[in-house]
Amino acid sequence: MKHQYLPAKVKLGNEDFDFQHEMLFFVVEGIVDYTKGRGESGDIDPIFRIFHDYIDMYFKHEEDRMRELNYPDIDKHISEHGTFEIRVLDLERAFMTAPDRASKVAIARTVLDYLYDWMETHFVRTDKEFCDYMAAREH
Repeated sequence: MKHQYLPAKVKLGNEDFDFQHEMLFFVVEGIVDYTKGRGESGDIDPIFRIFHDYIDMYFKHEEDRMRELNYPDIDKHISEHGTFEIRVLDLERAFMTAPDRASKVAIARTVLDYLYDWMETHFVRTDKEFCDYMAAREH
């Protein structure tokens, strides 16, 4: 499968991980649309719900796989997931309670910055380490 929405710098070469990571870009696209005025505040609510479902499904899948393979850095990896979830929930709360559209757009941009940073650090470093571990175990 070709992952056309996933930038080359965050591709890991693992079909399962790249597919999961690509799903995050659909969330990003929805938030970008909101910041560019292509939607009302209610339009972003489904994006946050999709985002929560994605986080729950993706992190569970990844963490279950780590347990199956006795991944030695599982605690560190899960800790990063927990930090991510807390930050996203904090940003979502701030967004939902923001007094006006300008404030909401500013928070949405902060969410985007955080997601881009996450992709460039967690995907490229932490997930790559696990993908390398999986590849070594499977060969």
